Amino acid sequence: MKKLILLMPVFLVGCAPVIHSIAHGGKNLKEAFINPQAYTQKAQAEYIEKQKQGCPQAFHEFKEKYFLDDPNTLFQNIYMTLDNSNYDSLLARLKTEGIQGEKGRLVLNKNVDKNNPLLLSMLYNEVNTYAQTAGQFVEGVEKRKNYRESMVGEKKPSYGLGEWPSNADICDSFFNETEYKDLVKNYELADQLADNIYNYAYSREKKDFHNKTGIYLSEDRRGEHANLIAYMLGYETPVKEYLYYLDGMEVLQNVSGGVLAQMQPTFGYSNKTILVSTNKRFVDGTNLSGIPVVLTGTTSYNTLIGSNKTVYTFKIVDDSQFKKITDRYYFYPTYRERGNMDEKTFADKMKQLFTVIK
Repeated sequence: MKKLILLMPVFLVGCAPVIHSIAHGGKNLKEAFINPQAYTQKAQAEYIEKQKQGCPQAFHEFKEKYFLDDPNTLFQNIYMTLDNSNYDSLLARLKTEGIQGEKGRLVLNKNVDKNNPLLLSMLYNEVNTYAQTAGQFVEGVEKRKNYRESMVGEKKPSYGLGEWPSNADICDSFFNETEYKDLVKNYELADQLADNIYNYAYSREKKDFHNKTGIYLSEDRRGEHANLIAYMLGYETPVKEYLYYLDGMEVLQNVSGGVLAQMQPTFGYSNKTILVSTNKRFVDGTNLSGIPVVLTGTTSYNTLIGSNKTVYTFKIVDDSQFKKITDRYYFYPTYRERGNMDEKTFADKMKQLFTVIK
């Protein structure tokens, strides 16, 4: 009985090292039994050394296969070596080192203005595409953080990036690899640079449009019309110099100077009304969707029950002129890559921007 009592602590202490030894083909099994602590320390040291030697190479091979070889962008030599997210710095590099094209190195002409609309659109598309590609890769690696295949037969999760290299099984993750940290830093800079280019170009076109028309268009990047439903439901207040559409509105009744309009019941309930200034007469209940208006102020009127009510007033505007202006834009009110430009026109424009150096 005493022998059992003495042996059990040894067995319990040595259990994990012995199992580890058996799992690795019985290597150093005797050492695992006699000196489990030393065996464990040695195994841990070997494991750490394998990680140091194998994980950097495993990540490099993985990145080469599932990220670097993805031909999404033209300017990777610049985007992958960014040291800041400044648009002017990007232009300086394009005018000196340039980019590698199929027929030689493309260098941005020194006389090209930083506000060139096509240049801004092209650079935003390139940087943003790179950032999205890198972002997907980083997201996959982040999801694999602290993962290690420990169960025999367990299927490796790909997280949308393809098969993980077999020599990466020993790596808890790629999260701490120096090459990965550099990639994350570069991705974050590229993402910021894309936003900086977009915001810069968008603000310029928005200001130009307002100077020409006196109003602002919808700022929805999806290109949807701004309407008054949010006001009707109590979420927003209409703003002057802003184009709205009467989408979801219908005629309540004709009054002097225009028509009272309300929200269609299918959009919910609202007791709010607006006055649309017009000489045209409408049938009650007419759908007003698609009609563009701008806020002009407020007006008061007496209701049928004798109470006084104050409502916002709007006037109908002609929006056909706006398309002629926005057709020349790439960012406002929504981003449109190259606009309506065909391949030949785009190629001709590129020749005006870049010089090919063989």
